[in-house]
Amino acid sequence: MSSSSAPPSIEGSAEPTHKSHIVHSMDTFTDGIKRATLVVVIGATIGAVEFCTTSILAEMIVGKFGLIQELVDDDQSQWKALLVILPVATLIAAVVVYLAPISAGSSLPEIKGFLNGAHVPGLFGIITTFVKTFGVIGVIGCGFPVGREGPMVQLGCALANIILRIPVFGNMVKVQHDPKKRKDQEAVEEMHERALIVTIGGAAGIAAAFRSPIGGVMYMMEDMASYWQHETTVRAFGCTMVATLIFSICLNASHGINYHALVIFDDDPVHTDWKVADIPFFAILALICGLLSVGYSELLFYFQRIRKHRKRWTSPKFKVLEVFLSACLICSVPL
Repeated sequence: MSSSSAPPSIEGSAEPTHKSHIVHSMDTFTDGIKRATLVVVIGATIGAVEFCTTSILAEMIVGKFGLIQELVDDDQSQWKALLVILPVATLIAAVVVYLAPISAGSSLPEIKGFLNGAHVPGLFGIITTFVKTFGVIGVIGCGFPVGREGPMVQLGCALANIILRIPVFGNMVKVQHDPKKRKDQEAVEEMHERALIVTIGGAAGIAAAFRSPIGGVMYMMEDMASYWQHETTVRAFGCTMVATLIFSICLNASHGINYHALVIFDDDPVHTDWKVADIPFFAILALICGLLSVGYSELLFYFQRIRKHRKRWTSPKFKVLEVFLSACLICSVPL
């Protein structure tokens, strides 16, 4: 009796096991499709936003130089540039200081803190994203010695975070409820998944700015993220490829961007080969650049220490005044 009842129990246990494997495989396949879709959407969005930002910036710079040239031709006075740059620079400073102070600077230290588990309120908010975009376009258009590459990291992270707020895409990173896990453990896993998506967005932002997919992945891997998996590399590379591809498609469809407005090139460059005798001069140049970098960093730390002890220097009005004076200094340099 006992031997005759044994086979049905073995068959009964094997059938649920087979079904569970099939269900697990289907869930894994579905999760993979969702993650791939999310990566494509984030990459395409960042590539399109980068193209729009670059196009507006190029047109703004061309218009600025044309307007300033007309003002200068009247009486050969470069101080007429103040009429163009000062209002825009002051407006940008006021918007940043009073509306979204977290968007000031490159925000790279804040992003590092977020990726390490710190809570940074408003870092990837919708208002912060708009202010950051508006500030980058306006500041570079005014001629300030800054670039758009660093802020594109925050814009990429912010756009990825905004996409996750959409219920359709936000549900893709939600951890399925497991009765064996505690709620705080599931919350940590979901936060880790969101941080991974933000990291991918930052990689796509820097890749679209430089049109370098591998460079975007390597930058986030080496400089920003403190926790990196093999899966992150694959997803980040796919996102950077999509972002660069969308940027290139938009670039070709619009017949290109006037990059001469962003970087002043020499139309007739002189091509000369270097010689062995030039190596000492290269070494001296590298030494000078290194010393200047150290001096710049020390001066930056010095002013940061002063700001901590003098609260008046950190007030919003003083920051707007600081930008106003910086614009006056930039306008005093021959165009």
